[in-house]
Amino acid sequence: MSFLNDKTIQEQLDRFIGPLESDERGKDGRPKGLQPSSYELRLGEEVFLSSEKKLVRLGQNQFETAIKPGDFAILLTYESVTIPPDLMALISIKTSFKNMGLVNISGFHVDPGWKGKLTFSVYNAGPGEIILRYKEFTFIIFLIRLVDECEKPYDGEHQNQDQIPSRAMNMLTGKPVSPFELESKLQKLEHYVKIQWGLLVALTIGLMVAFIKALL
Repeated sequence: MSFLNDKTIQEQLDRFIGPLESDERGKDGRPKGLQPSSYELRLGEEVFLSSEKKLVRLGQNQFETAIKPGDFAILLTYESVTIPPDLMALISIKTSFKNMGLVNISGFHVDPGWKGKLTFSVYNAGPGEIILRYKEFTFIIFLIRLVDECEKPYDGEHQNQDQIPSRAMNMLTGKPVSPFELESKLQKLEHYVKIQWGLLVALTIGLMVAFIKALL
């Protein structure tokens, strides 16, 4: 197996991503998403926020959304990706978003034969909101050439996916709990326990004093 470099990706880009729009190329004609050994994908039209149980649609009247600390979300890519049977792909989130605390908790590879938009299940483990913008370069895909074509390429239920599946959204509903909320709750619990121990010690001493006085 070997990773495809920028030259090979650019030569076969129509095969993987399809024709680029005019704003997807720089002045030199080079695709803006092209990196030395990978290609960057953009945030698409749908974002599901678990804490709000809400599907946000971007691109018409709203062009950005925010993931709160401790919140889960599902992100959809703008690009529709095609993985030929002689390739597989590894996917990740750009380092700039990782440094903010955005963690990918979904799969990390794309099977040969896949066609459609990709979804990323993510978690905000950072201290603040993470703002994401429509058509902003957010994800990375690495293409790997296999020794030979796979015998049975992917042809599952998510083939030609163009939106976030309802099943995925239902699995992420519920109240999120961030590490900072847990720390705050633990501190309150510790404070409560200290108060209770103080009262118990004071009560015990009071009973001992009363018992001694009764003996005298």
